[in-house]
Amino acid sequence: MRKRRVLSLTLAILLSLCLSGCENDGKERDGGGVKEITELTVCMDSSSELVDGANFFSDLQRACRERNLPVKLKAVTFPESAAERESKISAVQTEIMAGKGPDLFFVSCYDPLLYPPQQQLFMEPERVMQAGVFLRLDELLEQSRTLDLSQCNETVMEAGRREEGRFLLPVSYEIPLVILDGSLLKDTEAAQMTAQDAVDSGDELVGQAFRSTVFASCSAMFGKLADYDAGKLLISQEELSKGMKLLCSMPEESGFTSGLLAYGTANYAFSAQAFLRENAAPVCMAVCNNTGGVTATVTQFAAINSNTDNPETAFSVLEALLSEELQGAGSWRFGSTGIGLSVNDSLMQDMMNQHPYAGAEGFDDRQVTAEEAGKIQKICGMVNAVNFKTELDGDLYALYLACRGRPDSEIEAEVKEAYRKMLMKVAE
Repeated sequence: MRKRRVLSLTLAILLSLCLSGCENDGKERDGGGVKEITELTVCMDSSSELVDGANFFSDLQRACRERNLPVKLKAVTFPESAAERESKISAVQTEIMAGKGPDLFFVSCYDPLLYPPQQQLFMEPERVMQAGVFLRLDELLEQSRTLDLSQCNETVMEAGRREEGRFLLPVSYEIPLVILDGSLLKDTEAAQMTAQDAVDSGDELVGQAFRSTVFASCSAMFGKLADYDAGKLLISQEELSKGMKLLCSMPEESGFTSGLLAYGTANYAFSAQAFLRENAAPVCMAVCNNTGGVTATVTQFAAINSNTDNPETAFSVLEALLSEELQGAGSWRFGSTGIGLSVNDSLMQDMMNQHPYAGAEGFDDRQVTAEEAGKIQKICGMVNAVNFKTELDGDLYALYLACRGRPDSEIEAEVKEAYRKMLMKVAE
């Protein structure tokens, strides 16, 4: 009997020692005592073409461990198949409306140029902010020792704020620009251009550059598109008509020419200069909106679910997710993909200084020069309007395609119908 009792006690001790290193009991034990383990769900949705979500989630888990955060993370992702994706997104949206859902969101915005089109969890982030889905972050940010928004592009970060406070944090964004061969330009001093400037210049290369860039960044020539609180568009039908007529009057270019070295958005500038030929004199030029500034487009953002039971812990994970260690290294690097530029200016500068251009056939990889990095940073400083990518961008893109090669009278008719549809979307 005594032997049986001793054996039972020994087994109990061994079992307790084995369990002490596990999280099954919801506790973490270390030299400082026992910590309660908090289980959090992180919704991560980035295009698999650009981000290896599994690797990034592993990086996030490791970052949390290094910060000694007593959390157990679960990832919520969405399939690539359109039907399966729609079903999963609908299920998560239903959970959110029922007062549940993921604790933390790290998601991409809708991309009208992605083919096939891909539904996102939040198609209109500003409307979602208005609906109270996201937690107000102001107090948590004030107490944070690691998140310093003063290091970020201030204008872009304001896109996550409403009158009541800040509800989401933009993480990456795009700005429109072109890289031209200065030896072929009539005026190398003009480092920025509006649509009217491009037409007035009389420079065919400048016109090609502007038109090609707007083709890739539809809202580039306009400022902020909509006020979802007021339910109205912020551009008039007249402004839209004028913009489309100017755009369609420019010489059209379907690809790279001897002078148009690169066009599109700044995040591609890291690789686009691989197209440079020997003796080319690159000029980095901003494509401006109708007020002379630059329109940025938020491509990804992070937010906390207002329904979470653990806001402070969720914010600690958010701090790890947005840390420079995680955003600037490993399997997921801003600037080296099509996701966009980091809102963290210092991080973006460091990455430009370290990241070589992707080599094309016949060209060697090389570093971004300090002069080139400075030009891109200067254009980022010109941002005076910010949009989230939404279906409105898709409407602008479709309108441009409908207006190509059409006379002004027909362009007016196309604009009138497109504007009516855009009004209805914003007013919904």
